[in-house]
Amino acid sequence: MEQDVKQHRATQRVLAVLEQLTAHPEGLTFTELCHALDAPKSSLSPILHTMAGSGFIALDEHGARYRVGIKTYVAGRAYDRTDSDMRLLREVVRGVVDACDETAQVGILDGASVLYILRIDSSQPVRLKSEVGTLPAYCTAIGKALLSEKARPDLEALLPQRFERFTDATLRSIDELEPELEAIRCTGFAYDRRETDDAITCVATPVHARGAVGYGLGVSVPAYRFTPEKELLIKQALSSARVQLERALS
Repeated sequence: MEQDVKQHRATQRVLAVLEQLTAHPEGLTFTELCHALDAPKSSLSPILHTMAGSGFIALDEHGARYRVGIKTYVAGRAYDRTDSDMRLLREVVRGVVDACDETAQVGILDGASVLYILRIDSSQPVRLKSEVGTLPAYCTAIGKALLSEKARPDLEALLPQRFERFTDATLRSIDELEPELEAIRCTGFAYDRRETDDAITCVATPVHARGAVGYGLGVSVPAYRFTPEKELLIKQALSSARVQLERALS
């Protein structure tokens, strides 16, 4: 039994290494990886050695930083080639970015959190910097879009009774969230008004796939750049993208 637990922990660390290196294309040193994963050097060293020997991660030319390896890249490309939804999403999201020149993301619901599966950056010198992983659904525009059609009992079963707050603007409970979900059902748009980061505002829309809300599509903007004109441009781009996607995914 103890052996099974150790094997499971090692597997989790392998996956965590890949997540960290995907989020940091410039690479991470051994010490930085240990710190990011809160793992002792003695435990992480053989994992990195095995992953590097197998080609899933690689050391740079100076032997100082680990990066994603060729086998991980090939595996990712294979996923892109075989998943028709991802190919479609990437094409449509690129159109959103071109239309409003802001960073766009796609997320899916993962329990009570949003799992971001696609991000395309804008050309702006100041833009969103996001990490691989998840955020609570209740405080993100994409998360609210994904929750928008859930009934109260489903929300209570899924979400915590009291919400963790990231800024002063973060919602505190389902009671505060429900009016926003109603507004999303009426308008088709969800907002994160500096609820996860004081410097970021987001707008999102729910995308139906095969009869249910399957994806949330959103645009993130530095708050100082979120003018009424920019908001209108984003909503027009999101509306057009939603129509395209739902027609193809129905």
